Amino acid sequence: MSWSRSMGLRDILNDLAPGDDHFGSPGVEAAVALIIAGPPSGPCSILLMERAARPHDPWSGHISFPGGRREAVDRDLAETARRETFEEVGIRLDPDQALGRLLPRQAWKRGSPTDLWVHPWVFSIPGPLDPVLSEEAASARWVGIEQLLDPSVRMTLPSAVTGRPSGLPALRLPPYSVWGLTLRILEDAFPALRPPAPGGGQ
Repeated sequence: MSWSRSMGLRDILNDLAPGDDHFGSPGVEAAVALIIAGPPSGPCSILLMERAARPHDPWSGHISFPGGRREAVDRDLAETARRETFEEVGIRLDPDQALGRLLPRQAWKRGSPTDLWVHPWVFSIPGPLDPVLSEEAASARWVGIEQLLDPSVRMTLPSAVTGRPSGLPALRLPPYSVWGLTLRILEDAFPALRPPAPGGGQ
Protein backbone atom coordinates (compact mmCIF):
# COMPACT_ATOMS: atom_id res chain seq x y z
CA MET A 1 0.00 0.00 0.00
CA SER A 2 1.33 3.42 -0.93
CA TRP A 3 -0.30 6.33 0.83
CA SER A 4 0.73 9.54 2.53
CA ARG A 5 0.33 9.93 6.28
CA SER A 6 1.85 13.39 6.15
CA MET A 7 -1.14 14.83 4.28
CA GLY A 8 -4.44 14.85 6.08
CA LEU A 9 -4.20 11.95 8.54
CA ARG A 10 -4.16 14.23 11.58
CA ASP A 11 -7.22 16.03 10.17
CA ILE A 12 -9.02 12.74 9.58
CA LEU A 13 -8.37 11.61 13.13
CA ASN A 14 -9.51 14.96 14.48
CA ASP A 15 -12.75 14.59 12.54
CA LEU A 16 -13.23 11.11 14.05
CA ALA A 17 -12.59 12.31 17.61
CA PRO A 18 -12.64 16.11 17.85
CA GLY A 19 -11.88 17.99 21.03
CA ASP A 20 -9.36 17.51 23.81
CA ASP A 21 -8.01 14.43 25.56
CA HIS A 22 -11.02 14.06 27.87
CA PHE A 23 -14.35 12.82 26.57
CA GLY A 24 -16.20 12.75 29.88
CA SER A 25 -16.28 8.95 29.87
CA PRO A 26 -17.54 7.61 33.20
CA GLY A 27 -15.69 4.97 35.17
CA VAL A 28 -12.07 3.89 34.91
CA GLU A 29 -9.93 5.25 32.08
CA ALA A 30 -7.33 3.33 30.09
CA ALA A 31 -5.41 4.05 26.89
CA VAL A 32 -3.91 1.97 24.11
CA ALA A 33 -1.40 2.79 21.39
CA LEU A 34 -2.27 2.06 17.77
CA ILE A 35 1.22 2.38 16.27
CA ILE A 36 1.61 2.88 12.53
CA ALA A 37 5.13 2.01 11.36
CA GLY A 38 6.46 2.95 7.93
CA PRO A 39 7.63 5.81 5.73
CA PRO A 40 5.37 8.83 5.05
CA SER A 41 4.47 7.27 1.70
CA GLY A 42 4.86 3.52 1.40
CA PRO A 43 3.97 0.17 3.02
CA CYS A 44 2.93 0.51 6.66
CA SER A 45 2.12 -1.87 9.47
CA ILE A 46 0.44 -1.85 12.90
CA LEU A 47 1.65 -3.55 16.08
CA LEU A 48 -0.60 -6.18 17.64
CA MET A 49 0.14 -7.90 20.94
CA GLU A 50 -0.99 -11.21 22.41
CA ARG A 51 -1.75 -10.78 26.09
CA ALA A 52 -0.07 -13.26 28.42
CA ALA A 53 -2.19 -15.96 30.04
CA ARG A 54 -2.83 -14.73 33.57
CA PRO A 55 -5.24 -16.05 36.22
CA HIS A 56 -8.36 -13.95 36.78
CA ASP A 57 -7.65 -11.79 33.69
CA PRO A 58 -10.85 -11.85 31.58
CA TRP A 59 -8.84 -10.74 28.53
CA SER A 60 -6.07 -13.30 29.06
CA GLY A 61 -4.62 -14.47 25.75
CA HIS A 62 -6.56 -11.92 23.70
CA ILE A 63 -5.00 -9.94 20.86
CA SER A 64 -4.76 -6.28 21.75
CA PHE A 65 -2.79 -3.08 21.35
CA PRO A 66 -0.20 -2.15 23.98
CA GLY A 67 -1.90 -0.20 26.73
CA GLY A 68 -3.39 -0.16 30.18
CA ARG A 69 -5.06 1.86 32.89
CA ARG A 70 -4.26 5.46 33.55
CA GLU A 71 -2.11 6.07 36.61
CA ALA A 72 -1.70 9.15 38.78
CA VAL A 73 1.73 9.87 37.26
CA ASP A 74 0.23 10.23 33.76
CA ARG A 75 -0.38 13.82 32.72
CA ASP A 76 -2.88 12.73 30.07
CA LEU A 77 -4.11 9.62 28.30
CA ALA A 78 -1.54 9.94 25.52
CA GLU A 79 1.13 9.58 28.19
CA THR A 80 -0.69 6.52 29.52
CA ALA A 81 -0.48 4.94 26.07
CA ARG A 82 3.22 5.79 25.72
CA ARG A 83 4.12 4.53 29.20
CA GLU A 84 2.21 1.27 28.83
CA THR A 85 3.73 0.63 25.39
CA PHE A 86 7.24 0.91 26.80
CA GLU A 87 6.38 -1.26 29.80
CA GLU A 88 4.71 -4.02 27.76
CA VAL A 89 6.70 -4.20 24.51
CA GLY A 90 9.77 -2.03 25.13
CA ILE A 91 8.99 0.55 22.43
CA ARG A 92 9.50 4.16 23.49
CA LEU A 93 7.13 6.61 21.80
CA ASP A 94 7.78 10.35 21.71
CA PRO A 95 4.97 12.84 22.33
CA ASP A 96 5.46 14.36 18.87
CA GLN A 97 4.81 10.95 17.28
CA ALA A 98 1.17 11.13 18.33
CA LEU A 99 -1.10 11.77 15.33
CA GLY A 100 -4.40 11.91 17.19
CA ARG A 101 -6.97 9.76 18.87
CA LEU A 102 -10.13 7.79 18.29
CA LEU A 103 -13.29 7.92 20.34
CA PRO A 104 -13.16 5.88 23.57
CA ARG A 105 -14.64 2.42 23.66
CA GLN A 106 -16.26 0.70 26.62
CA ALA A 107 -14.65 -2.63 27.52
CA TRP A 108 -16.85 -5.70 27.88
CA LYS A 109 -16.20 -8.77 30.02
CA ARG A 110 -17.88 -12.08 29.26
CA GLY A 111 -20.69 -10.40 27.36
CA SER A 112 -21.39 -7.61 29.85
CA PRO A 113 -20.20 -3.96 29.84
CA THR A 114 -17.65 -2.90 32.46
CA ASP A 115 -16.82 0.51 33.95
CA LEU A 116 -13.55 0.57 31.96
CA TRP A 117 -13.30 3.01 29.02
CA VAL A 118 -10.40 2.57 26.61
CA HIS A 119 -9.00 5.62 24.77
CA PRO A 120 -7.08 4.67 21.58
CA TRP A 121 -4.20 6.96 20.60
CA VAL A 122 -2.61 6.75 17.14
CA PHE A 123 1.17 7.11 16.79
CA SER A 124 3.44 7.17 13.75
CA ILE A 125 7.03 5.88 13.75
CA PRO A 126 9.48 5.64 10.81
CA GLY A 127 9.55 1.85 10.70
CA PRO A 128 8.84 -1.34 12.69
CA LEU A 129 10.87 -1.84 15.86
CA ASP A 130 11.59 -5.21 17.47
CA PRO A 131 9.35 -5.61 20.52
CA VAL A 132 10.98 -6.46 23.86
CA LEU A 133 8.26 -8.41 25.61
CA SER A 134 7.39 -8.01 29.27
CA GLU A 135 5.66 -10.66 31.35
CA GLU A 136 2.35 -9.08 30.29
CA ALA A 137 2.88 -9.98 26.61
CA ALA A 138 3.08 -13.50 25.21
CA SER A 139 3.96 -12.28 21.72
CA ALA A 140 3.77 -9.24 19.43
CA ARG A 141 3.97 -8.79 15.68
CA TRP A 142 3.61 -6.14 13.01
CA VAL A 143 0.72 -6.64 10.59
CA GLY A 144 0.53 -4.84 7.26
CA ILE A 145 -2.31 -2.37 6.81
CA GLU A 146 -3.07 -3.92 3.42
CA GLN A 147 -3.71 -7.24 5.18
CA LEU A 148 -5.94 -5.64 7.81
CA LEU A 149 -8.07 -4.04 5.10
CA ASP A 150 -8.28 -7.19 2.96
CA PRO A 151 -11.90 -8.48 2.95
CA SER A 152 -10.65 -12.06 2.69
CA VAL A 153 -9.32 -12.03 6.28
CA ARG A 154 -12.78 -11.43 7.73
CA MET A 155 -14.37 -14.41 9.46
CA THR A 156 -16.76 -15.39 12.24
CA LEU A 157 -15.32 -16.93 15.39
CA PRO A 158 -17.37 -19.82 16.78
CA SER A 159 -18.91 -19.50 20.24
CA ALA A 160 -16.51 -22.19 21.51
CA VAL A 161 -13.68 -19.67 21.06
CA THR A 162 -15.41 -16.48 22.23
CA GLY A 163 -17.47 -17.94 25.05
CA ARG A 164 -20.50 -16.07 23.70
CA PRO A 165 -23.85 -17.65 22.72
CA SER A 166 -23.18 -16.91 19.05
CA GLY A 167 -20.15 -16.32 16.88
CA LEU A 168 -18.47 -12.93 16.62
CA PRO A 169 -16.87 -11.12 13.67
CA ALA A 170 -13.10 -11.35 13.57
CA LEU A 171 -10.01 -10.89 11.43
CA ARG A 172 -7.97 -14.01 10.72
CA LEU A 173 -4.31 -12.96 10.83
CA PRO A 174 -2.44 -16.23 11.53
CA PRO A 175 -1.45 -16.98 14.18
CA TYR A 176 -3.76 -14.27 15.54
CA SER A 177 -7.52 -13.92 15.50
CA VAL A 178 -8.57 -10.34 16.20
CA TRP A 179 -12.04 -9.75 17.64
CA GLY A 180 -13.89 -7.87 20.36
CA LEU A 181 -12.57 -4.51 21.52
CA THR A 182 -9.43 -4.64 19.37
CA LEU A 183 -11.47 -5.23 16.23
CA ARG A 184 -13.86 -2.41 17.13
CA ILE A 185 -10.94 -0.01 17.56
CA LEU A 186 -9.45 -1.09 14.22
CA GLU A 187 -12.79 -0.56 12.50
CA ASP A 188 -12.98 2.92 14.03
CA ALA A 189 -9.52 3.59 12.59
CA PHE A 190 -10.15 2.19 9.10
CA PRO A 191 -11.38 5.51 7.65
CA ALA A 192 -8.00 7.02 8.54
CA LEU A 193 -6.01 3.95 7.44
CA ARG A 194 -7.50 3.56 3.97
CA PRO A 195 -5.51 5.31 1.23
CA PRO A 196 -7.30 8.21 -0.45
CA ALA A 197 -9.18 7.45 -3.65
CA PRO A 198 -7.47 8.60 -6.85
CA GLY A 199 -8.15 12.29 -7.28
CA GLY A 200 -9.43 12.53 -3.70
CA GLY A 201 -7.16 15.43 -2.89
CA GLN A 202 -5.32 13.93 0.12
